[in-house]
Amino acid sequence: TIKTKSTDRAGNESTLSSQTINVDNYRPRTYAKKAKARRVSRKKAPRYLRLYRLYRSKRLITRDKKTRKLYKQQSSKYLRAYRDARRNIATVKIKWKVVDPYTGKKAKVNLRIQKRLKSKSRAKKKARYKKLYLKNWKLYRKSRNKKLKRRYKRRYRKYKKAYRKVKVYGYKTVKQANYGLTTINRWRTYKFKMRSKGKYRFIVKAKDRAGNTQKNTAVASITVK
Repeated sequence: TIKTKSTDRAGNESTLSSQTINVDNYRPRTYAKKAKARRVSRKKAPRYLRLYRLYRSKRLITRDKKTRKLYKQQSSKYLRAYRDARRNIATVKIKWKVVDPYTGKKAKVNLRIQKRLKSKSRAKKKARYKKLYLKNWKLYRKSRNKKLKRRYKRRYRKYKKAYRKVKVYGYKTVKQANYGLTTINRWRTYKFKMRSKGKYRFIVKAKDRAGNTQKNTAVASITVK
């Protein structure tokens, strides 16, 4: 609270003015649930196509606006299902949540989906370090010369450390959703479609109106078979 009062040279005093400032330094918390992908079978494509054509023909014949609207919705639904089945698309429902009791009920949220990829160059590098590590370890075990033994020991430890440090797998961003000021403090769902198999992960980041970034970065995995 800021209180202000002034007095002039003649001794006249002003009335006391008071202003309250709300300070928000609470950092939002982000949460994510492990998701499972559901792949639409190609075998279902003919059935979905028949249903789409059926509801489309009904919509064209029907004159009632309400029923016509319903048939349009159904035909659109089965058309999407037919296209997904034909392309063997996998659909995943991502669930995320941001908690911040002091922000109003809204915050800026960033959702990033990444695919796990294997690096060939890193794999070769790791294999090389392993080879050198085992080679020097064997020399260290066999050698009886103290000086050489110390040298081989230093080398095998060096390459062992380098071998453990090199990560063969990395992540590449395949989809990013930037929400503006969006509703928080409840579980939200984001629908994502993909074709390729593999392991994915999604990351949830948040920023409230006061500019506070998330306390933790929520990460959850997705497996597409």
